[in-house]
Amino acid sequence: FFIASCKLFHFLRGMNMMILLCIVLLFVNSAVAKTGAISYNPKFGIFYMSRIESDLNKIDEYFSAANDQRFLDAKKQYVEGESDLSVAHLTFEYPLPEEIQVDSEISGKSISGNEISGKLYDENGGKKGDKRLRFQYDTTNGSLKCQIGNNLIADDTPSGCLERSGVLIVQNKNFPYKYDPFTENDKGVTLQSFSTAAGRDFYDCKTCPYDDYIKFRKYYGSNAYADDRITAAFNGASTNFVRGNSDFALNSPIGRGEAVKKSIIFMSIWMAIIGKMESAIGLCNPYDCRVPNDCNAESVHTWDEAVTLYNFIYTEAETRCKEFNTCTRGHGETSINDDIGNLFRMAQKDITNARCNMLMDYKKRIVQLMTVPLVQSTLRYAYINNYQVINGPDQERAQAEGATYAASVVPMLHFCEENNEQPQLDAQLIYEQMTVGPHETNFIEVKKAFERNYKCLGISCTDIGGIYDEEAKSYLHNAHPCLDVLEQDLGLITVKITLFVLLGVFGLVLAITCGFLPCRRRRLVKRRQDQGSMEKDGLANAKDDDANIEIISLSEDKNLI
Repeated sequence: FFIASCKLFHFLRGMNMMILLCIVLLFVNSAVAKTGAISYNPKFGIFYMSRIESDLNKIDEYFSAANDQRFLDAKKQYVEGESDLSVAHLTFEYPLPEEIQVDSEISGKSISGNEISGKLYDENGGKKGDKRLRFQYDTTNGSLKCQIGNNLIADDTPSGCLERSGVLIVQNKNFPYKYDPFTENDKGVTLQSFSTAAGRDFYDCKTCPYDDYIKFRKYYGSNAYADDRITAAFNGASTNFVRGNSDFALNSPIGRGEAVKKSIIFMSIWMAIIGKMESAIGLCNPYDCRVPNDCNAESVHTWDEAVTLYNFIYTEAETRCKEFNTCTRGHGETSINDDIGNLFRMAQKDITNARCNMLMDYKKRIVQLMTVPLVQSTLRYAYINNYQVINGPDQERAQAEGATYAASVVPMLHFCEENNEQPQLDAQLIYEQMTVGPHETNFIEVKKAFERNYKCLGISCTDIGGIYDEEAKSYLHNAHPCLDVLEQDLGLITVKITLFVLLGVFGLVLAITCGFLPCRRRRLVKRRQDQGSMEKDGLANAKDDDANIEIISLSEDKNLI
C-alpha cells in the first residue's frame, strides 16, 4: 500500500510539472503566428523548395489522368524535375594541392563571358588530392543563370553556365578545370536525388553514417531503397530488396501512382529531413560565434532546409491528428506539429548561438514524433482494408497507400526486434498484413504488433490515439487507444488499493466475528457451570436440612422417652 501511494504521489507531482511545461509551450505557440505550416523563421531562403513542390504537384496532376503517357511524363518530372538548383561536375587538370573548405567563395567565367559565383556542392569540401569537384551555382538572389534539363533555354545553349574549360578562383588561387556544359551540368536537387544521393550524403560523409538511415539501408539492403521502390512502381515491376519487397505488377496505374507519390514524401523526403538535421549538427561549431545570434551560418542554412522539407509532412500530421483525436493529446500536450515546431525553433536558436550539445537530443525527439503519423496512417489503412467494404479503384488505392506507409516504418520495427532478446517478428507481420496487392488484413494483429514496439520507437499510446468518429464522438470498433505503462500502473495501483480496502474490511469483520463467538461460548459454559454449582449447593443444603431435622426428631424422641 505504501509503494502504491508513493507511485500515485509521484504521478500527481509529475502532472503538476507537466501542466507547467504545457503552459510554457502554449505561450511559445501563441507568440508565433500560424501559417498552415511549421511556424519558423528561416535565416536563409531555400529557393529550390518551391520548385520541389511544383514537381510534386505536376506528378499528382499527371497521375490523375491515369494513362501510360502521363506515367512517362510523371517519371520524367521525378528524374529531371524543375528545381532551380544547378550543379557543374568539374575535372581539374591536376589534383588539388590543398583542401577547399565547404564555405569558400568560388568564382569563374560563364560561356557568355560573365562572372559566375557559387560554392562547393558537397558538404565535405574539396579534399586535397581530389581531381573531381561539384560546383553549385549561386541562386540566392532567386534568379537562375545556368538552366539545364527541363529548364534549358530556348536556343539549347547553356550560356549562363561555366565555360567549357577555364579556372575556378578560390581564395585568390586558380584551379584549372574542364567539363562538358551539356552533359555535366545537372540538377543538384531533384525528387529522385533525395534518395539516389542518400548513400553519399548519409552513409559516406565525414560525420556519417547516420543511425536512422542505417536502419532502412540494412533492412532493404540498398542505399537508394526509396528510389528503388519508386522506380519499380513507375515500371510496374517488383523490387529486389533483401526483405520487404513489393510487386507492383499486381497494381494498376491507380495503385502504382499512389505508391509513387507516398513513397516520394514518406520514404525519400522523410529521410532527407533527418539527413539535413544530422548534417547541420555535424556542421555546428561551438567556437564559431563572433556575433551572438548570428553563428554557424552553414549549419543554420542546412537546418533551415530540414525545416522547409518538413512542411511536406506537416499536412499529413494535421490530418491524422484529427482522425485519431490527438490534436490535443493527454495532460494538455499540444499537437505533434506544435511540438516539432518548438524543437525546430529551439535548435535554430542554439545553432545561431553556438550551443551544439543539445542538437542531437532535439533531432532524436523530432524523429520520434515524425514517426507518429506513419504509424497512424498504417493503422488507418489497415482498418479500412479489414472492416470497410470498398471495391474497385478505391480498394486498390487504399491497399497501395497502406503498403507504402507500412514500408516507411517497418525497418524501424525490424531494428527494435534485432535489439530484443525475444523478437516478436512484428515487422514481418505488419509487412505481410500490409503488402502490395489484394490480400486479407487483420487490423487487430497490426495494432497489437505496433503497440508492442511503441517504447522502442520512443512514442506512446497517447501520441498515437485511436481511430475516432467525430460525428459519433466515439472511437471506432476495436480501434480505441491503448493504455500507456503509466496508465496501466495507475490502474493496477487502483486495483491494489481496492483489494487492500476490501481485505481490510473482511479482516475486520472476520476478527470481530471470530472474537465474538469464543466469548459467547465461554459465557455459555460459565453459565452452565454456575448453574451446576448452584444445583450442587442446593442439594447439599437440602441434605444438611434433612440431617438437622432428623437430629431434632431424635432429640424430641429422647425427651419423650
